Amino acid sequence: AGQVVIDTVRADRLELGDMIPGKPIWDTVDYAKDVPKSTLERFTLDPRSASFVSKTRLSERGLDFPIVNRRVSCAEHRYIWANTGCSKDGPAPPQGIMKVDTTDPTSEQVWLPEPHEFCGEPCFAARAGKEDDKSTAEDDGYILSLMTNGKTQDSSLIVLDAADIAKGPIAKVPVGVNMPHGLHGCWVPGNVGGSTPEQLVNANVLLKLYMRKSKEWNQVDASFSGMGIGQFFGQKGMDGR
Repeated sequence: AGQVVIDTVRADRLELGDMIPGKPIWDTVDYAKDVPKSTLERFTLDPRSASFVSKTRLSERGLDFPIVNRRVSCAEHRYIWANTGCSKDGPAPPQGIMKVDTTDPTSEQVWLPEPHEFCGEPCFAARAGKEDDKSTAEDDGYILSLMTNGKTQDSSLIVLDAADIAKGPIAKVPVGVNMPHGLHGCWVPGNVGGSTPEQLVNANVLLKLYMRKSKEWNQVDASFSGMGIGQFFGQKGMDGR
């Protein structure tokens, strides 16, 4: 009692790779040799004695970007979802999704997409109406991730059953563009901002206008005018802010 338990990903050293102008990182870094494997570790601390109690490895598999059901964030939890690579023993680029049961690490679940597909950070979304229902199972919900297809150069939003990651996506929604992986994110239930369907349609039109005009606005020089942006979208009946 009174101890603090911290589950976190650790590696022997931080390796971000050397950036060489004109060359992508995959041409300059030998992943298997240069990048240390990051693993999920549990640290137990005793604040009263200011002492370190124990360290336990929760999975031998290399992983990153761990998340929990936000209902148990900063509280006792059982399940952890994370990105994992194709190699069980060594380092590998984050590619698939895995689930770790902290009460039985040997029962972990792994789903890997095709070799040319890579998943971004997983995000837990509780089943609708069950976000704060403590009577529901901790893994009663969905895992969302943006998956990039290296062959087609586009992305999809995939949805997995949080209780059964191994069976793979239960839904896949094409995004229509190649969307870079974000660093961190979260699921916000409900209609964010209270937007109406009409406002969402207008926002989508505005986004497409920005994308079309971005080639002209990509370079800021003496001819760039913020007022011009406002005037352009004003003509379209939209707020350009």
